[in-house]
Amino acid sequence: MNSCNVECSVLIPARTLEDFPSDLDDCDARSTLAAWTVLWHPELLAASEQIPAWHRADSPPEPENGIRCHDAMGTDSNANVGPQPNPRPLAGHLFVVPKPAINQLPDDYADRAKSAGAVWITGSDRKTMLDGLNQAHLIQSCLPPQTAGERTIGVEDFFAAGFAALQIQIMTRRLRYTSNLDQIHLQTRVVDAAKAYLAGHTSESIEALHDVFDSLAEERDHYFASDPHLIDLVLVVPSTMDRALADPVLQNAAEKDESTEDEGVLKTPANVLVDAESIDALAHRSDPVSQAFRKQLRENQIGWAAGGPSSRVQFDLMDYTTAAWAITDSHRRASDCIGAPPLVYGRLSGDTPRDLINAIASEGYAGVIPLDFAAGTGHGAEAKVVLPTNVGVNGEGEIEALTAKPIDASSDAAFLAIGARLGESIDAGEIATGLLVHWPGQGCDSYHDLRRLASWSLSLGRFWKIGDYFTKGERPYHQGDLPAIASNPPSDLDTFFDQWLGGSQDPITKSADLFMASSIDRQERLMLGISDFLSLNPDNENSTRDSLDRIAESVGVMPDHDGDAKLIVNANSIPQRIASEISDPPAAMPHVYCVHQERDQCVVSVDVPAIGYSVVRPASVGEKSDLSPSKSSAIGNWLRNRFLGRSSSIASGCSLQNEFMEVEISKTSGGVAGVYSGGQRGNRFSMRLVAEGFNSLDSGSQSPLESSMRCDEVLVTKSTASEGRIEAKGKLCVGGVVVASFVNCYSLVSGSRVLNVRTQLIRSPDFSDGKWPGNTSSSQWRNYIAARVAVQDESSACRPLVRDKVHLGCGRRIVAPLGLLIDEAQRQTLVTSDGYPLHRAVGERFYDTILMVRGQGDGQFNLRYGFDVAQPVAEAWSGLNAAEQVSATVKSDIANTGWFVSIAPKEVLISDMTVHQLDENVVGVEIELIATRGKPCTAKLGFFRDPSSAFCMNAALSMNAEQMSEDEQSGNVPEPPLRIANDAVYVPMGGHDACRVMVIFAEPANLEPSNNRDPGSKESS
Repeated sequence: MNSCNVECSVLIPARTLEDFPSDLDDCDARSTLAAWTVLWHPELLAASEQIPAWHRADSPPEPENGIRCHDAMGTDSNANVGPQPNPRPLAGHLFVVPKPAINQLPDDYADRAKSAGAVWITGSDRKTMLDGLNQAHLIQSCLPPQTAGERTIGVEDFFAAGFAALQIQIMTRRLRYTSNLDQIHLQTRVVDAAKAYLAGHTSESIEALHDVFDSLAEERDHYFASDPHLIDLVLVVPSTMDRALADPVLQNAAEKDESTEDEGVLKTPANVLVDAESIDALAHRSDPVSQAFRKQLRENQIGWAAGGPSSRVQFDLMDYTTAAWAITDSHRRASDCIGAPPLVYGRLSGDTPRDLINAIASEGYAGVIPLDFAAGTGHGAEAKVVLPTNVGVNGEGEIEALTAKPIDASSDAAFLAIGARLGESIDAGEIATGLLVHWPGQGCDSYHDLRRLASWSLSLGRFWKIGDYFTKGERPYHQGDLPAIASNPPSDLDTFFDQWLGGSQDPITKSADLFMASSIDRQERLMLGISDFLSLNPDNENSTRDSLDRIAESVGVMPDHDGDAKLIVNANSIPQRIASEISDPPAAMPHVYCVHQERDQCVVSVDVPAIGYSVVRPASVGEKSDLSPSKSSAIGNWLRNRFLGRSSSIASGCSLQNEFMEVEISKTSGGVAGVYSGGQRGNRFSMRLVAEGFNSLDSGSQSPLESSMRCDEVLVTKSTASEGRIEAKGKLCVGGVVVASFVNCYSLVSGSRVLNVRTQLIRSPDFSDGKWPGNTSSSQWRNYIAARVAVQDESSACRPLVRDKVHLGCGRRIVAPLGLLIDEAQRQTLVTSDGYPLHRAVGERFYDTILMVRGQGDGQFNLRYGFDVAQPVAEAWSGLNAAEQVSATVKSDIANTGWFVSIAPKEVLISDMTVHQLDENVVGVEIELIATRGKPCTAKLGFFRDPSSAFCMNAALSMNAEQMSEDEQSGNVPEPPLRIANDAVYVPMGGHDACRVMVIFAEPANLEPSNNRDPGSKESS
């Protein structure tokens, strides 16, 4: 073939460029884009002296009809022209055919074209096609790059020009715009560039290529005034750390960061997302390459996002305070490792819930990437949005979020119509952003074409450093939102628990144990905060018992192991009714609910205020106790119980009954047959154990059978005026085969709206792990042993309690270690346990709390069911952390009950409390408030001391105590102070908001508690 007469064409699998395929798989996309761009090789452009043409694959040129072709910009060169009188043969013609076009060709067309003298090239990628062109002696095997000034050009720059021409034309056609491109100028300059490049005239070739890319940019500017934004994000994990350190794209981007654009070379920066494990690995590396990499990140030569916790951190399995601390700790570790704080928050694996945005913003981030790259979730309808936060002046701030759907930079399929996709975003008034995500060293040909063309012009967008994207880029117009909880809990429970626990034989129990340990830490922090607040002497090394002793001393009670009285301290944000034992009948006190004699002790039911204390002491000599359980007062007790609605015996037969409910235990199954409570009549609740997804071993059936409970014995184990207990023993069966034996202990106390159930399960040897149903980890959501509850209303809504908040339900698979709130039309039912996280909605009114899955051993499970409780979240926490008690000696003039901090309304709770010694005479109490409901409110904090000022803490408050003290004394607090009236602090809060409040008390540090100033008592007012 005479190369001077070569005519180049590509056969595309589409009728027009408007129909250019955008849904091909990666292999077909790679072949299609390679077929288009390979014809822009400078030797082919110089030989043909024209831009390559394209034809429909299903209607290619035939020798007998002449060649009817389209140039690369879509113009039909023989439009409206009949058959030519002198048809040109296919000799001297070059066809490049992508794989998806082969099946659309007419029968035997390839053979006929080759017989007519055409060169036929096909292949799976660009390299294969280049090899074919080289074997046809149309191009040389290798053309070296050339450099002039700051610009180095090569064959790849011509491929990038072809890719840009394709994308601009697709954008024009798809968005129904009219092309204004000067095709003659474009063709002339691209041929000039090719010839100059082959002749070694580098400067002339660069100048001509500038004209080519500028003309394409001008074509796009006719439609859009703003440029698309491109983010090149490289994912770095420990296994890819070495590849990241040697990635040429990252290193070239870092080297060119200091260069200017005066030479016409636009910057194409790259970014890395460094997960928490990689931060830890990098912190332990001291080799020169790692040090250089840290320096590049520290000096922002390479953009970086970090600060997200590791993939093992599952926010939905934590309380809010622990989750916020995980974010703070990850931010600190990233800052310490690199030597500078990250500007952008991001994590590789794991969600970023809406309510944690405040914690992220308080660390000073300029932006957040709330995407779970491992799961492919977290993206939204718009690429860049604004998220509201309470970090800012008057608690009104915001942070920008990148929520663009990631583009796989290693797959050509994502680049088939990237130009049209970005154009549509601009056309819709959005911040058009292409988020290119890939592993180090990976990237398809189209990805490299895009980076190359972006160094010439902004026709398809500008590459940004991730920090500059948030601080210097376009500001989004619209406010966005993030999911409050995981919208799609993982189906693979093995992987889920392996990430969270690092592997465990009893994953559910281990997860529950971790949550219980977190609740104990929470209780200890609150007790320590209370003791420090009372004594105005912070001591962060005290244990819970030491804190309890200090609290006792502060209220004027002397801890004494042999004392005849009890001090009960409640650190929860809800009043509790606690059973306490003293040797003698107690004195008549309003907070003593009821008393009964048990062996040689008096068991007293005591009401303890929220974040407060109560004292129970025996009646003094000569003082008569009308609460004495002696026989002489039996008639008086009976009358009082009758008048107040109390039952003299809570447990009777198969029934438990107190002032708020009646519970019937089934003799047949051993489960809860019914609960009668509230203003509506009829049974509102039932509970039984189920074995879901099991097959009978005897029948050989493959379909799951319904399980049943078979009760062997129901026994009343305790029945007093303050507590009743019923124990039911039996077997859990499937198709007549015993799956497990159970012992259910039901407990109800006087004046409580909560039914306690302690379940012990022992699996049958017939159902060992090897015979457990389900062959995959995803089947564990359908193969388990659970406690199933049923409610009356089929339109009930399930609201998970996650991170101390009541959320709207989403789906049937629920991860909520604190429990569920089943919301009916006129009643609510609380379902909670000791941190067991997995729940599942079955049907319209059944809810399972999963207790056992494959691989889990026997165990004991504590379940609690609350009926119409006023504070569901606080009630759930109080079931985990009961009030603390200490034996003591109490003086007669000590207030019997009082509070340390009062909180209102009931939707707000205190989750953390820390005391700071600011200077000798100034103490600051840092309190974390959480709004458990999704509606705004104003929290009211009451103190028994007089606060001097208070303000919400934010990023500006990340200072040491000395700085805070100076600001407070000078009156220059970082935020406008909160309103203080009548010794109470008023804190405005949004729905599901979490706010840390600093309250300043300017009192002498050596203030001793006195009898006339007990915390929260009437005497102290």
